[in-house]
Amino acid sequence: MDKIISTLITVVVAVGASGALWIGANLLFNQARGRWKLFSTVAAGAVGFFVGMLLSGNRAISGSVADEADSALAKFGQWVWFPLLLAAVCAVIGGVLSATDDARLRMIAGVAGLGGAGVLTGVLLRAEVRP
Repeated sequence: MDKIISTLITVVVAVGASGALWIGANLLFNQARGRWKLFSTVAAGAVGFFVGMLLSGNRAISGSVADEADSALAKFGQWVWFPLLLAAVCAVIGGVLSATDDARLRMIAGVAGLGGAGVLTGVLLRAEVRP
């Protein structure tokens, strides 16, 4: 009986998360035409969060490895800080890039911003996962 309840909870959570992702993507892409700066900022932040989630979830970031004795809240806090940080950095980059039409300024802001995010990520990588 416990296995059935566990499976049902997993299915409900997966369907709910898929529905929320679908609705969120639709709401995001509805902003593209009329509010480009908001769309670019949110989309870049979402990409940053996803990349940070992959790195932190795979325990590649310093501080994302929790001890077995830590509480669930402490484990969640150790896992989520880097995706939120990278999402904020990427959202700022997306906002800055969408604020100007000058190709030269966009190139400078893109290279400096994404290069800075790459350096930040590289510095925070655990020594065991560095190539």
